[in-house]
Amino acid sequence: MNLIVKYLKNYKLLFFFNVISVFGFILVELGIPTIVATMIDVGVTNKDISFIYMMGGCIALVSLIGVGGTIALGYCCSKISTAITRDIRNDIFEKVQQFTANEFNQIGTSSMITRTNNDAFQIQQFVNVLLRTALMTPIMFIFSFIMTARASLPLSYIIAATIPLIILGVVIVAKVTKPISENQQSSLDDLNRISRENLSGIRVIRAFNNDGYEQARFNETNHRFTKYSKKLFKIMTMTQPIFFMLMNIAGLSIYWVAAHLISSGSLEIGQLVAFMDYLFHAMFSIMLFCTVFMMYPRAEVSAKRIEEVFKLEPLIKNKPIESDSDEQVSIEFDHVTFVYPDGEEPVLQDISFKVSKGQMIAFIGSTGSGKSTLVNLIPRFYDVSSGSIKINGKDIRDYDILELRDKLGVIPQKAVLFSGSIADNIRFGKKDASDEEVEYAAKVAQAYPFI
Repeated sequence: MNLIVKYLKNYKLLFFFNVISVFGFILVELGIPTIVATMIDVGVTNKDISFIYMMGGCIALVSLIGVGGTIALGYCCSKISTAITRDIRNDIFEKVQQFTANEFNQIGTSSMITRTNNDAFQIQQFVNVLLRTALMTPIMFIFSFIMTARASLPLSYIIAATIPLIILGVVIVAKVTKPISENQQSSLDDLNRISRENLSGIRVIRAFNNDGYEQARFNETNHRFTKYSKKLFKIMTMTQPIFFMLMNIAGLSIYWVAAHLISSGSLEIGQLVAFMDYLFHAMFSIMLFCTVFMMYPRAEVSAKRIEEVFKLEPLIKNKPIESDSDEQVSIEFDHVTFVYPDGEEPVLQDISFKVSKGQMIAFIGSTGSGKSTLVNLIPRFYDVSSGSIKINGKDIRDYDILELRDKLGVIPQKAVLFSGSIADNIRFGKKDASDEEVEYAAKVAQAYPFI
């Protein structure tokens, strides 16, 4: 809930209108039964046509207010829930931009995609239902119960006896569904991870004729996700019929007691009609509130997973300071040792060398000897475990990361093409590059002939 409240504060005005809309909706739902009861007991009983017309006009006026309240409520709920989800996704994406490879390894790329898309969507659904019902249902129930007690105190006891049973059922459902929701989201992470691996590695899988193995692996994870989803949906679908059954039992009990009260003259027909309307709104309010509680475990799991992303601090800390001269004179490794965050042995140990302007250096070694790791330390994809790397005699950890990387040109081992044209990809590092510069870069990279 803390996550939702944090983002809800940004939309105080819309939330205020949401509250006003709720009261407009409640006025209609409880006002019309009261007017109808008065119309029956006074107008119909006394055959007062003018009074019936007057009450009919009141019903029309209240209905118009209700229509406006319902439209405003739907607009505010949709606007707030979608805006909150948008903000959450933007903040997740912004946070992820600060992550190093270590943080990605902790969470996993597939899990990060699930948290950005599916978990944020769970929050959106919950907020939408929450804004529609969380404020409306308690107020609706309180006023409905007061009105039922005013209409007939003996009949209101039946409602009071039914409510604890519904609340007990909601608590049980919430406790049972929470661990299932956690397992469902975890299996969805695995499903996304396997799908991503299969799509990106399809050529390798086919080259080694491992299609059957990958299919079996996917089926196993898919069945696990389906199993948890079925459990969750079964529990959710069972609760609604049970609640309706309790409502019907309460309704039958009320009719049975009301028949005796009417025959004894202590209850009028108009009061019974109004009472049944109040009963419907009171019980329906409880059911709507139950829906919020049943959705809460899933939303809570999603919120915790999103908060894990926000709380995760990047291993590499940026130190924004004033920039130096653009001219680069030298790069120096001073007794550099590096161990991966999840590793035990050093990949690089006591490396020292210096490259001055105009010089060229090459690193030769077998696969896994640390050549790429050494190069990745210069733009601070990782930080050294001990020693230092200096540019122009200044430790790279004292540079602003964005400024440091702006001074460097890095060609990774694995080529990545983003969606768009070839020219867009070449301009990735310089958006305002002219066509001549793009063509020159392609020729330098020896890509011009095949392009």
